[in-house]
Amino acid sequence: MLRGHDSLPGTAPADVQLYWLGFLMVAGHIWGQGSSLALVVTLGEESRKYIATFTADITLDRIHCEFCYSSTVGWQVYLRDQGLCKALFPWGVPSDLHGDDSALLDDLPKEFAIPFICGYVDGNRSFAYSSDRLGSNKFTVHGTAAVLARINSMVERHWGVSGRIVTSRQDRSELRFSDPAGRAIHSQLETFTSRSRA
Repeated sequence: MLRGHDSLPGTAPADVQLYWLGFLMVAGHIWGQGSSLALVVTLGEESRKYIATFTADITLDRIHCEFCYSSTVGWQVYLRDQGLCKALFPWGVPSDLHGDDSALLDDLPKEFAIPFICGYVDGNRSFAYSSDRLGSNKFTVHGTAAVLARINSMVERHWGVSGRIVTSRQDRSELRFSDPAGRAIHSQLETFTSRSRA
């Protein structure tokens, strides 16, 4: 999927790859250009094993990882792989060169909406501003207004519910679903086993 194939030997199925795309839409950022491209993933307080699962699921080759700890965002990992970064550009993983909005999300089939949104929710949990709580009748995720508008459209298209986007400070916005829409989304997402809770 990422590399232009449904599934290559040694990589995860398409639904798992879509989970990671959702995760990286929030927790990832691509820095640099040319041979110096690096994917920086904010893990917060997640363990290093989480990124090992990611690299096993997404890549065919061994990727050099550098970990650092920030007092403001917790653990971050730098993945230096030009091919991986280039494969992520069209999907809207944030980058200085290509931004973070992706029209590919508008064509995402229903069977991939659940893993993508699960990944997006888990990516939100890496940050202190995350307010989504499993088991709640409300559902809230954060991101840029453009990406949240595409997610809202996806949810409305596939499940017939819509939320409200609230723009806040520092270019971050919230997509809020209240009951019963929030409960409907939670019931859909519970059908996918999250990689962070597997």
